[in-house]
Amino acid sequence: MESKLIKAFDKLKGTEYEGRYITLHKIIEFIGSQEGHPALDRGLEIHEAAGVNKDWPNSRGIFQNNKGDFFVQVNQWDHIKIAITHNGPDVKNCFKALNEGSVLIEQAIGIQY
Repeated sequence: MESKLIKAFDKLKGTEYEGRYITLHKIIEFIGSQEGHPALDRGLEIHEAAGVNKDWPNSRGIFQNNKGDFFVQVNQWDHIKIAITHNGPDVKNCFKALNEGSVLIEQAIGIQY
């Protein structure tokens, strides 16, 4: 899943969602072993029992667009988790941006309905 998404993120170049992907290994190098840091959270005991953490921290990371308001977590607990941040009460534009970014990623990895 990670390799497919990295290729998909490359296809976002030239859009407002262009950005960079950072592996969890690089994040750990940057932050060190800060106790309680969200990037180092392996989840609950149930995640461990279900095998979610089997390959931790391999094949995990986060994509962030250049504006810093669109994020994609890769293989944290789900295969993909998309988040968007906007200032102010404009929920409509927030959902619009989330939808546009999601559709671009779906198209880039070839998801068809």
